[in-house]
Amino acid sequence: MSQIDRLSELICTQQSKTSFTCGGSIAVRTDKNDPDVSWVANPTEPIHSRPINIFWASKDKAEVNNVTLPIDGDGESDEKSKLRKLVGDCSPASFGRGLTDVLDETYRRAGKMNLEDFASSFQPADFGLIQHIEQTLLPSVLSNKENSFQAKGLIAELYKLNVYSGPSGHFKAHVDTPRSGSQIGSLVVSLPSKFSGGSLIVRHGAEQVDFDWAATSGSHVQWAAFYSDCEHEITKVTDGHRITLTYNLHAVDLVGGVLLANPVIDPKTLPLYGLIESLMRSTEIAKGKRIGIYCSHAYAHTSNIAKKRLPHHLKGSDLILYAISKHLGYSVSVLPVLDYDRGFDVVGTRLHPHRNIVNELDDEEEDRYLNEIEPYWDHRRVSNIIWLNNHHHGEGALSYATYGNQPSLGWVYSHAVIIVSDEGDGVTEVSETDSEEGIGSENDIGSRRDIGFRRKISSDEDTDSE
Repeated sequence: MSQIDRLSELICTQQSKTSFTCGGSIAVRTDKNDPDVSWVANPTEPIHSRPINIFWASKDKAEVNNVTLPIDGDGESDEKSKLRKLVGDCSPASFGRGLTDVLDETYRRAGKMNLEDFASSFQPADFGLIQHIEQTLLPSVLSNKENSFQAKGLIAELYKLNVYSGPSGHFKAHVDTPRSGSQIGSLVVSLPSKFSGGSLIVRHGAEQVDFDWAATSGSHVQWAAFYSDCEHEITKVTDGHRITLTYNLHAVDLVGGVLLANPVIDPKTLPLYGLIESLMRSTEIAKGKRIGIYCSHAYAHTSNIAKKRLPHHLKGSDLILYAISKHLGYSVSVLPVLDYDRGFDVVGTRLHPHRNIVNELDDEEEDRYLNEIEPYWDHRRVSNIIWLNNHHHGEGALSYATYGNQPSLGWVYSHAVIIVSDEGDGVTEVSETDSEEGIGSENDIGSRRDIGFRRKISSDEDTDSE
């Protein structure tokens, strides 16, 4: 097996195994006579929580209510009556489809409260949740070449309270819509309230994690965090009330930059380090050739603030691959590549925001097509990239009007990629001597698939959190 084959296989393995979600539970102590009823964190005793208080305004805003969870006993009680009122005061939860807010109980059946209508005594930071999530989803990587990766941390922004009630509360598979350029994921906290069913299933690529909280739902606070681009669903709640708090997780630069809240990872200890170092120095990478890696996570790389966010907000395996290459002293760029297959790659000179084009595009006439997009999407034609994996996520880079029986909207898609080079910015224009080599060759490892030029008429479905 060649070094390129080995590196390609290892990258795909790394991307599939990198943690995309994490979770845990916190026991709730209800004995008021227990002197240690407040949470503690020490080597000999697990972290635990006091009962959780929820305060909320009634629908008419005329009164403030509160309930304490968990609720003990099988009989009727004041707390159970309060819980029913909380459920009743929730509004039906909708979800986003394009720019439209949709209420469809066959897709999502749940109640919600917006941030201004409730408060909770639960604070994720009190139990070390933020530090744990940082260690799993936001590794800090040490570089001795330049301070490209300053210390980063997470903040959890409370977003909504949701209630999924038996016998039919659910939310079909969906992907959350990031609400800012700094959002990298979501945190879902299930409060101590008995229910059956209602598993949270999180997927990334071919990997899946099932958070089944029902068994200890009445005695524990349970939580899960995951990247924004992960598909997830909530299976049917068959009994009881599944009450959750949803937080948006934002990546932030830490003041000072030296007091890391999470462990530092030395790139030299990572499995890919030696292979990348060896490959870049081998004869398999001829002078002028470049390595290309499609990002395994989705980023808003066509947004107006993308160039301010990337590469600093790379996640998981993307961050690791970028940091290793930087540590080795190579030129590394995060750039967009168009979905356009003509024996070379159309690589943006920078991260371009989405643009509308005045004229209709025709991909059958190569020169005219590329000249047409040049004023909107500055690019180079590149044929010296050796691709090590397949593309994962595409975003609308350009849109234009199409005319036929009915006017419609056409789209050109781009992918965020990491390009590694031993010179310059990693991008070399096509010449007559190399136009039949590199990425256009069917014999190249990881050469482009026949993805061609794609048009899209209907809009993507954007959904609300949890």
